[in-house]
Amino acid sequence: MSLFKQPSRRLFLFGTLAACGFEPVINSESYKELWGKVNLPEATTSNAFTIRRVLATYFGEPQNPTYNLEFEYSSSTSELAITQSSVVTRYRLTATGRFIAYRIGNQTPILDQNFKRIASYSANDDRFASDEAKQTTETRLIRSLGDDFAYRFINAVSSTNENSL
Repeated sequence: MSLFKQPSRRLFLFGTLAACGFEPVINSESYKELWGKVNLPEATTSNAFTIRRVLATYFGEPQNPTYNLEFEYSSSTSELAITQSSVVTRYRLTATGRFIAYRIGNQTPILDQNFKRIASYSANDDRFASDEAKQTTETRLIRSLGDDFAYRFINAVSSTNENSL
């Protein structure tokens, strides 16, 4: 039985952490102040759509944007494991994303950062299964890039707001 399936165990765990002074790095107030204020770029590919969807879960759809966001995405595949009969059975997928965020009306970036994620997937004789494994792995990496950017952007905006007080 998992620790997190029993509510009483969860309460005990989080209560213990709170008693020790634990606070999450990103609090709900950080999300609330940015909700609807980030102008997300248009999605022109399926990968861009995935990144946009991840970022929309953090920032919502733009209603009264204060910040512009731009991103670039690229990926590459390399052979990782090869059998004695020269059949590739494992691939490494490297995803790189560059995220640039700035306040509307000011082209000085609040955050201009490259993120890189690496994962691997297995391949076999079934072309469909191998292509599906690659697509699933790439989607997982894209989501990870979006999550990392969102956390760092929220922290960058929070620290910028604190410094301007």
